Amino acid sequence: MHKFLILITVFFSITLLGKDPVSERIIKSVSVVGICEKKVTPDRSYVTITITEKDLVQAESSKKANDKYNKLVEIIKKMKLKNEELETTEYRVYPDYSYNKGKKVFKGMVTTLTLKVTTSELEKVGRILVSGNKLGLKNVAGPKSFVSTKKYQETYKSCLAVASKDAKEKGLLLANKLDAGLGEVISI
Repeated sequence: MHKFLILITVFFSITLLGKDPVSERIIKSVSVVGICEKKVTPDRSYVTITITEKDLVQAESSKKANDKYNKLVEIIKKMKLKNEELETTEYRVYPDYSYNKGKKVFKGMVTTLTLKVTTSELEKVGRILVSGNKLGLKNVAGPKSFVSTKKYQETYKSCLAVASKDAKEKGLLLANKLDAGLGEVISI
């Protein structure tokens, strides 16, 4: 499983010798950068399963595809996946032609349905893949893992705190080496 890296950089300009901004004295400042790097393990994964059916009559190709789709959804719902999301990402019906000696020949109507299944139970993703294969579906893709928005935001906030602390420590170190003190933060 891949880990994703979240890198936060915080820029601070800190006053070394700050006076009233209204006064005409020059404010001496130093700019520092605070950094935080965290590797985050994905907590969500998705699989896409595509159903393709062909028949001479559009209604029949659509019925066959819809029947398989509904059976697939039923199988997946029985898994009772944690934080399950089912999304139809494609529904297409189109004619299929071939060419014989330069002439266009109608071969039938094709119906394509794609189901995207997302869950936080990464250990059950294999079962989702197998369910598509059991129905004879050949276009099963995934899994693709990712970090959920919630986990990303939580990690970002904690990393922002670490980067801020890092920037402040660097500012203090510079101020001490320059025999100065820290004043107000000028900009972030």
